[in-house]
Amino acid sequence: MRHETHDLRHGEQAVVAICSTGDELAEVDAPVGSLPRGTVRDSNRAMLIAACQAESATVLDMGIVGLPPPPLLQPLYVPA
Repeated sequence: MRHETHDLRHGEQAVVAICSTGDELAEVDAPVGSLPRGTVRDSNRAMLIAACQAESATVLDMGIVGLPPPPLLQPLYVPA
């Protein structure tokens, strides 16, 4: 897999798209007691968004993507 890197010029702002993959994930703000057995809150995406925003990046929250991921995201998906 090829990864590209780019240096930002002074004054440029990074734009970052963040998504989570997995059928076991629920939104972090799901009501207490509402999660089915085997479901976990997607806290990682919220933490990554906060970290990127703390560095002044513009964040595109792409939400939770079920499995298998859609064709656009398949090149980024590495099964655990």
